[in-house]
Amino acid sequence: MNMINYKRGRAIVSALLATSALTTVVPVMAQESETEVMQETEQNFDVITVTATRRGMSTQDVPYNISAVSGRDMAKLGITDIDGLSDFVPGLNFIDFGARGNLISSTINLRGINTEGTANFSSPLASVAPVSTYVDETPVFANLRLVDIERVEVLRGPQGTLYGSGSLGGTVRFIQNKPKLDVFEGSISGGLGNTKGAGGVNYSIDGVVNIPVGEKLALRASVGYERDAGFIDFPNLYVLDANRNPVLTDSTNIIGSPAQRMSVENANVEETKSLRIAAYFEPSESVNILATYHHQTDEADALSATTPEFYSDNRNSNAAFGLSPFESEVNML
Repeated sequence: MNMINYKRGRAIVSALLATSALTTVVPVMAQESETEVMQETEQNFDVITVTATRRGMSTQDVPYNISAVSGRDMAKLGITDIDGLSDFVPGLNFIDFGARGNLISSTINLRGINTEGTANFSSPLASVAPVSTYVDETPVFANLRLVDIERVEVLRGPQGTLYGSGSLGGTVRFIQNKPKLDVFEGSISGGLGNTKGAGGVNYSIDGVVNIPVGEKLALRASVGYERDAGFIDFPNLYVLDANRNPVLTDSTNIIGSPAQRMSVENANVEETKSLRIAAYFEPSESVNILATYHHQTDEADALSATTPEFYSDNRNSNAAFGLSPFESEVNML
């Protein structure tokens, strides 16, 4: 059985409802002429501050091999998952097994280090993954959709000093946008794409809103939905009765009768629903409290795998007798 490592093209359209001002720091030397100063201040520099060392500093000052991608750049590039992120970060690889496989275990690969075979998509990894993952400051792997992200930090390993023994290949940190006390803002974005041979289009829609409540409290919420059309056929499925038992061709011959078969095209449809709610409370300059709740459900109607040994025409087909649907729910507080 071969896994389909697929990439689904997706065009991104976004509408910004309200924005806050962006402050840009531009270094200007005193000895420069007035013309040179004007030319330099017209340039728009993005300075990404990372906290990989537990202190805020520029990526140029971090004494590690680190890459950082801002949430604004990710939105421009249409990146909403780890697979899309791996296309733009050098040395970061991700084996896309579809919703079913991606949720079972982390398949993130840094520096080419992998502890198990790449075909393990139907059961959790038996060993510790060589790349640790963090959602904000929580050391956990959850294949959350990358929506309303402040930045992603990719530290090439080994990173055992700060991130433990599970970071031999490196560490990936997903930093979420925090609620803002001083601005009301929101955005709506959508994506549309197509997979070759699929039975329909792929699409997604996401919304984000930030609401200040007084001067010391702010709320932020994001909600999203993504659906990827199926593109793998299952021409050899058993016909099942109400008790999910195979239906015989001849019900009077229990021993010798073969089971009835049916065919389902484009069966591996995948759906993801996500929700994030965050509350930020700052009673004083020295005290602040951030509470965040994540909820995500993923459904895969069938395996994203083919069995080419059964078909000579190189079709995207699977000879399995059942679809093996999969459903996962993540709740993180």
